[in-house]
Amino acid sequence: MKIALCDDEIEVMKELEQILHGLGYPCDRYQDPTQLIHHSYDVYFLDIGMDLMNGIETGKQLRKAYPKCCIIYLTNFDDYRSQAFGVHAFDYLKKPVTKEDIERVIKDVTAFIDKETPKCSFHTKDGVLQLPIDDILYFEFLGRNVILHTSDRQYTMTQSLHTIADMMKSYHFVMPHKSFCINLKNVKLLKGYDITMINQDIIPLSQKRSSEFRKALNDVLYEQIRGGIK
Repeated sequence: MKIALCDDEIEVMKELEQILHGLGYPCDRYQDPTQLIHHSYDVYFLDIGMDLMNGIETGKQLRKAYPKCCIIYLTNFDDYRSQAFGVHAFDYLKKPVTKEDIERVIKDVTAFIDKETPKCSFHTKDGVLQLPIDDILYFEFLGRNVILHTSDRQYTMTQSLHTIADMMKSYHFVMPHKSFCINLKNVKLLKGYDITMINQDIIPLSQKRSSEFRKALNDVLYEQIRGGIK
């Protein structure tokens, strides 16, 4: 589980980081909320009263960029609560935050993620790998191997790309090119014949597959808007 902390009070962040590390959860720290917007995490701990950009505005931008993230607000004040829940905050913790507070909210987040995110098992050269489907960006045929790409790791598969594509079809994976099978839910932009994934990787779209791909992408976007795909 990838966790980010953002607070302009460095001592508060250090204390929270120490608690999370003690519970076995590494995390990244940010003092500048504008930098945080460009980095995807499962969980964001946000201070509300930051000077550069407050936690409410930061939360709105994070929710737009990463709809499935869990946002947990930290604050000294009570009167932000309604605004915080306006960006669908997962939880709201009053400072000073205790170890018990963090244990509880991490337990709740873990249960939520496990419930919401289906997983698949894959055979890799290092053994059997189980991953949440939403963590997978794309599969690539490269140098006689199939490489599974996530936002921060790569795994070498033992299965063929077409076998994987057939297995992942029901999870909204398609082949825009003979060497790629991508997760439509992790497409950020389609421009011409370039597909930009949420990690900024560019995937080519073949002319022959263009019409079928664009229809599949539009179908997924429509279902997400209607709430049919999470």
